Amino acid sequence: MYKYLIAILLVAFTMSPAFGLDIRFTFEEDATDFPWIGREFTPGVVCGILYGLPENGQDVRPTSFEFLSDVSGVGVTSNYIFPVLAGSGGFDLVNGVVTGANLLTNFDDPTNGGMQIRFNQASWNVLHWNGGSGPETGMGNQNGFSGATYGVEDCPLNPGEVTEPVPVPAYSNWGLLIATLMLVLFGMWTLRRKVYHKEV
Repeated sequence: MYKYLIAILLVAFTMSPAFGLDIRFTFEEDATDFPWIGREFTPGVVCGILYGLPENGQDVRPTSFEFLSDVSGVGVTSNYIFPVLAGSGGFDLVNGVVTGANLLTNFDDPTNGGMQIRFNQASWNVLHWNGGSGPETGMGNQNGFSGATYGVEDCPLNPGEVTEPVPVPAYSNWGLLIATLMLVLFGMWTLRRKVYHKEV
């Protein structure tokens, strides 16, 4: 019985997470690119995490994303964005590295409504108002693929911030850990029952 439990643990802890990769991104401001289609310039750095990306693929989209930097200047009041609404394009990944980007995606802020984020879409890396009730502003740059970085460990500070944002735990592994714990407990319970019946 113990051999089976050890085999289960080895498989569980060496397999890749079922929910995909979590990749950090950052793009900084470039005031010379604004105003743009009615959006005024808001200073700041857009930094966050893209969740649920595959290790390899073309034009793939994240299942959700989260902002780690202060993006309230463009009207964002909730940093975790799910679901990701309609849009176009996606990311290209090779062995977990982002090699291309052309993503436009919309999302609804719970307070201010329509927002949009772009990654190298028409050369724009920008987070901006998109029909909601918030300020008609944008934060980002028109510097193409090189205007954003992917896989960064820390977020640059926004104006007024004095400490780095707190790292976000990797929640995507929790389901796997809970399932493994349940298997171990079930195995121990089964073994205990067999021993008890033998003694009786």
